Amino acid sequence: MNVKPMLKSFAAVVSLAVCSGAGAAEWNQAGGEKDEAMVLKPDRDRGIAVYEVCSACHLLEGWGLTDGTFPQLAGQHREVLIKQLADIRALNRDNPTMYPFALDDQILQAAGYHEGDIKPAQLVADVTDYISKLPMNPDNGKGQWNKLFPEFAQGKKLYDDNCVQCMVILVRGMLKSSTRKFTVSTSPICCDSSSGFVTASAATPTRTWSSRSRRSVTRIWRW
Repeated sequence: MNVKPMLKSFAAVVSLAVCSGAGAAEWNQAGGEKDEAMVLKPDRDRGIAVYEVCSACHLLEGWGLTDGTFPQLAGQHREVLIKQLADIRALNRDNPTMYPFALDDQILQAAGYHEGDIKPAQLVADVTDYISKLPMNPDNGKGQWNKLFPEFAQGKKLYDDNCVQCMVILVRGMLKSSTRKFTVSTSPICCDSSSGFVTASAATPTRTWSSRSRRSVTRIWRW
């Protein structure tokens, strides 16, 4: 099931839920380059040109490295990409490796512009739209541990602490608003300690449930 049309509504719900906590609103304040890029019409050719800077680490396909050193960008939701890139550029996110490549002079030069020719927010909109439409790696990196390993328990804790709440909100919204079917994973999760990312296990059995069902779902790995 393609749930991309629902993601904007989902993002708004999650944003409200997160920002309702004490002191939590600062990380996702409205305004600035993030909101500006969200509404700008992207240009594919400019996006390709700017992505040349990104491809040095994330590769031409946008698949990054399977060990997570440079994460996969291809197929990521445009809203997420804009948020992350805008945060790095504004120093709201500490990423000293990527920051030099995200500066105005880098993306302007890659697209063939000079300062004042075009708003950097437009180039952010262009490159994130291009990346979001790249096909994802069908053999992405996965944790190698089963339930007998402590890393599995670590991955489960990361998932339970950081992912479950938003996933439940998303699925409940899907169950209420759609009659289509969607696919969810029933597999355990693993954590690749070398990258710090929680990933699905190598063999990921799936189950397709009608969205008419009122069953509780807490794990989603495929859309």
